[in-house]
Amino acid sequence: MNKRGTHVGIIASFSVFILFLVALYVVVEPVISQQKDKDLVINYLELRLLQEFSGNLTTAIISNCSGYMLQIPLADIRIKDSPDLKQIAKDKNNNVIQSQKALGIVNIASTSEDVLWLYLAEVNFNSTGIGSAGDQGLYEVESIRFTKEIFEEKIINGTINFETLKTNLKIPQGTEFSFSFKMQNNTIINAREVNTSLEVIAKEIPIQYYDERANKLNGKINIKIW
Repeated sequence: MNKRGTHVGIIASFSVFILFLVALYVVVEPVISQQKDKDLVINYLELRLLQEFSGNLTTAIISNCSGYMLQIPLADIRIKDSPDLKQIAKDKNNNVIQSQKALGIVNIASTSEDVLWLYLAEVNFNSTGIGSAGDQGLYEVESIRFTKEIFEEKIINGTINFETLKTNLKIPQGTEFSFSFKMQNNTIINAREVNTSLEVIAKEIPIQYYDERANKLNGKINIKIW
């Protein structure tokens, strides 16, 4: 009788334990599911934000530049002109050389440097213009590189026009988010300041971005959702 009673007690205890696990799952499962949903949303936002802040960058290295002004057709760099396309020219010491784009031609001021780097993208570069066109000269296009890059200007525009950006992202209904941009000099720009009692999930994304002088810098984007 004692052995039978012991077995019944074990079975009863095991049954209580199973019921406890079932009850725990019923309570915890929605939380786990909700956490997974938020993880999916924040990963989606990371991808979409980086897409929104990116654009095409063409980098051309031009040699035989010393001693005369240059007149470089965009066709030589295998790129089409557009009203939004801007340029900046720099030397090996990262100094900006005066340049101007007009009618599908980039004019670059005379310099003592033999090699120049020319950057073209649909963002505003801090490049001073020159008044007159140069001679086509004997320059050579040593290399051309086409890349997809993140631009400081696009991130700042996203913070300024946050509501438009939010609409473009098409995030799931009922989800709210904000983001901030930390520049290499530690300046932080916030897209949206919020106070909420809801659980907030955050993700920090290290990035490399180009500023208005075509400098490639390190920064961070911090995304928050709730």
